[in-house]
Amino acid sequence: MSAYKKLKSQDAFVSTYVAKKNWYYSGSGVIDLTPLGIQHIAAISSSSPYTLSNDTIHGRSESRINNQGDFKTKLTYRSLEQLYYRDYGSNGSIIEPYYKTQAELGNSIDTSYTSSLKLYDHYESSTLIRTGSRNLAQSASVYSFPRNIIGTHIEPGSFKMIPAFNQGVAGALENYVTADYAEVGYVDNIEGEDGYLNGLEAIVDDGEGNLELINSKQHGVIGNIIYSHGIVILTNNDVADYFIENPQLGILSWKSNQPIYTYNYHAKASDYEFNHTLNPTALTGSNNRLRNNVSGSDFQPYISSVGLYNDVNELIAIGKLSQPLHKPAETELTIQIKLDI
Repeated sequence: MSAYKKLKSQDAFVSTYVAKKNWYYSGSGVIDLTPLGIQHIAAISSSSPYTLSNDTIHGRSESRINNQGDFKTKLTYRSLEQLYYRDYGSNGSIIEPYYKTQAELGNSIDTSYTSSLKLYDHYESSTLIRTGSRNLAQSASVYSFPRNIIGTHIEPGSFKMIPAFNQGVAGALENYVTADYAEVGYVDNIEGEDGYLNGLEAIVDDGEGNLELINSKQHGVIGNIIYSHGIVILTNNDVADYFIENPQLGILSWKSNQPIYTYNYHAKASDYEFNHTLNPTALTGSNNRLRNNVSGSDFQPYISSVGLYNDVNELIAIGKLSQPLHKPAETELTIQIKLDI
């Protein structure tokens, strides 16, 4: 049997905290991105008017991801440009709005003129934009993380990815290093070889939405990460082209953020309340009289559980105490119930 008491509005409130989870994946050569739901998408620029018939598909066979969808590469490029790069010129810095307007009207302007003013929200992680950090070149390689593995956003400064090891490229590096032609992470134009050296340096974020080779001193920003959307965009032409052809990864790590909503309830019993047991085992005889051991003035019941009911007396949650709690007769008792959702 139970005793009921209606909660007051001040006895129920919601509090929140953010749970952060570290994700780390590595494999014997290649990570299987299929269980994670991560999609790899190629984005290719085109100067001609867009039609579906002149676009190309980047799907399962190109990404090596079994549950990959089919994406239009040119349409993806235009979507990236509109969402994240429209305010930025070819030098990766913000275009002066007046000049931008003239350009959209078809007038000739100098797009190298920049300022700190913006027309659109491009989901930058900071108002302090690093000069030249938002530059969408002719191609981009995109990794899209689903919401269930990033929560509200990827934690700034926590992202790291290393592509699957490529023996051919790594072996070629030995020759470049001996001739002093290679910077860390890059081959610098020797005998027609100019590009990203796969599997040698991690790509990390700088905490401000920019992607860099972890030890490279030569090329700076190679892409951007949109923390709130879970979008990783490799924009440097060499790096993007490499990952479009070789999208598989060897190591991937990040930290997700998930808000936890805690519903707090304070069940209060005054000194004059709940001083009588409703347990049917306390009754005896055909008249249901109280047993002698529970009818004395010194008897106080024990509380073993607290249930929460809605307005139509439907049980929605129940909390069990670790051990029965003696109900005091002379002081108020408050039991705090917390539900994490």
